[in-house]
Amino acid sequence: MAVALGTLAVNISSERSVLILKRLGGTPLPRPVLITAKALAGSVLIAMVVAVLILVGTRFYGAHLVGNTAAALLVLLLGIGAFATMGIVMGGIAKPDSAVALSNLVYLGLSFLGGVFVPLDQFPSGLRTVAGALPSERMVDALQTIWTRGGTLGDTGWDIPILLAWALFAVAIGARRFRWE
Repeated sequence: MAVALGTLAVNISSERSVLILKRLGGTPLPRPVLITAKALAGSVLIAMVVAVLILVGTRFYGAHLVGNTAAALLVLLLGIGAFATMGIVMGGIAKPDSAVALSNLVYLGLSFLGGVFVPLDQFPSGLRTVAGALPSERMVDALQTIWTRGGTLGDTGWDIPILLAWALFAVAIGARRFRWE
């Protein structure tokens, strides 16, 4: 989430400010292909970070992944897509001098409300309801269901539809608000 939101938002915002995106937008390369390539490049970086975290967790901290790896990878890919899309949209909307602050604010808010720092069962019920609709909570819950509880994709409930909805929502916002310069 941090890499997708932070790196993509800041890079795209910076490229917008020095008119790199405008120049690339004037080439024969279709703009959707350019944005997709940026999302894929960010996804490769994210996949490497996740691989290192899994390696360190299993080798040095005794973490055990008990569930279906293919199902967990599908959830990771969907989460990467959702957060990469959000990062691209923020990069296309935010001013270059505020992109770092905005992406960090969104990342910290989603992390806190997503149960990354504090378990959601310690939140007041109203806040738990709000957190339950956020992509960070849905991704954490889906991965825990599959990798630590040994569940299947069917056991994730609303996690996957909510992640997908956030990705589609970000695409819709980006289609209307993204600026190339």
